[in-house]
Amino acid sequence: MGAAVTETADEALAGLDPAARQQLPNLIAGLVRDVAADPVTGAPTPVIGALDLATFEAGRPERRALVEAFVAQTAADRRRRRSQPARAPDP
Repeated sequence: MGAAVTETADEALAGLDPAARQQLPNLIAGLVRDVAADPVTGAPTPVIGALDLATFEAGRPERRALVEAFVAQTAADRRRRRSQPARAPDP
């Protein structure tokens, strides 16, 4: 799963200008609400919450471009997965 998330993020960021890419830390900070211990491993795990897009994007076209790139890439990934034949489960 981690590799798929990284691939999606890389694809979304690839077409953006540097100003929009530089907003990624701000986007992540806007989504993380807390850090909690993973119940299985005890490792610190971010707790994700909703982002107030209007506030995040207000007067910042580079932030809007960043969000739109992730939304578009996620939609493209969904379409691609639906068009692929289903895989048989591993034995």
